[in-house]
Amino acid sequence: MKSLTLSIMNRKLRLLFLLLALMLTGSSFASTLYYVVDDIRYAANTVDNTAQVVSYGSYKSMTEINIPASITADGVSYKVTSLGDSCFKGCTSLTSVKIPASVTALGDSCFNDCTSLESITIPASVTKLGWCCFKGCTGLTSITIPNSVTWLGWYCFNDCI
Repeated sequence: MKSLTLSIMNRKLRLLFLLLALMLTGSSFASTLYYVVDDIRYAANTVDNTAQVVSYGSYKSMTEINIPASITADGVSYKVTSLGDSCFKGCTSLTSVKIPASVTALGDSCFNDCTSLESITIPASVTKLGWCCFKGCTGLTSITIPNSVTWLGWYCFNDCI
């Protein structure tokens, strides 16, 4: 009788842990949604209503990109706060980018190997330029970096001629 009671208790404990695990992981799945707005792909955080530009194949042929300060998707407005890691990496046709004042960080390898990018103005809201952010931007001749930038990642301007 004692082993039967312990067996039932073990099953109940396993079921309780399984339910707790499902509850914890279930909330994280619902916190990020992906949208494409005006040919730009965003990862939208439903917890704090922010969005990040993320990598997307169709950028490769774009010559100009104008990132909005916010996007609206499914009736919800999301503030665009960052350009994600490698989001425009290898966009060799890209000549100009407009970054809104809502953006605070440019991710690692964000503009890596954007060889046609000639100039860029980084808004005063940005505090971080990620690792290899402009690495290989061989056409870059002018960049404005505001005093707000307090962190430059390693190799940020590596191979810029």
